[in-house]
Amino acid sequence: MRLSDDGTGITRDSLAFYRDHRHELGEAREVTVRFPGYDDPHDPYLMVLRDVAGLEMRLSGCTTGYVGEGPHGTMRVLIEEGCPVVHATVVLSAATARFVRDEDGWAVADYTPANARGSRAALAEAAREAVPDAGVASRPC
Repeated sequence: MRLSDDGTGITRDSLAFYRDHRHELGEAREVTVRFPGYDDPHDPYLMVLRDVAGLEMRLSGCTTGYVGEGPHGTMRVLIEEGCPVVHATVVLSAATARFVRDEDGWAVADYTPANARGSRAALAEAAREAVPDAGVASRPC
């Protein structure tokens, strides 16, 4: 069974849906969340909670990857599920994140950094290699 909000991507609506329907899920064992457009750009449901029976709650307004309303909504849900704040804050800097709960509690099982780019010098070198005749300077912009 899947419980899904209306898919509009509005954080406060997703949080209201979560609070209104949370009782329909068992104990959450896994939570996945991603940045909008990352992975499947046509799927509006960015956060998915799964319980021990495999039932899902899908929320479109809870996201990750920046400091804003969407990731803070994600943090609120994670904290309400019992996830430690130190783990929940991962959503502010991750393009994707997967949280799991076992008998020892919550853990960040996997994540992809949102800003997975190198230093300015490394970026300039990559640009020179990609287009050697473009004359990309190595001085700071």
